[in-house]
Amino acid sequence: MSKEYTLAEVRYAKDQLIFLLNNLGSLQAGVWPGDEPNIPGHEDCESKGGVYGSSPPYIPDKEVIRIAREIDRRLLACGDDGSLLRERYSEHKTVEQLARMFSVSRWLVYHRCQRALKYLEGWRYKRISYPEWCKRKEK
Repeated sequence: MSKEYTLAEVRYAKDQLIFLLNNLGSLQAGVWPGDEPNIPGHEDCESKGGVYGSSPPYIPDKEVIRIAREIDRRLLACGDDGSLLRERYSEHKTVEQLARMFSVSRWLVYHRCQRALKYLEGWRYKRISYPEWCKRKEK
């Protein structure tokens, strides 16, 4: 299992990216992993006539949403490789499952995910496009 990070520790290093990708759904909802709010259940709400009682409504964290959007932006820039990476970590699919889904070798899935992950790494967004970055890395 990957290490957990605090919001202040995020520098988009490889291990942090894997942690963020594994938790992308909660990040998009504005919730930092481990900080899940105590929101009353649907039944609880109905039994009180739609009133949440004494609990204040949950307010999503804007900084967490910003990080999720940055991850989405970087994944989108990677095209199909970004989609593979998202499936691998956010949807928790294995390399073998992805290889079968896309009718390619496991090595190719692994290679493309690793390449996209390297492009995502770093505090700053890359100034060159993903295809151009890949060409430079192959030289």
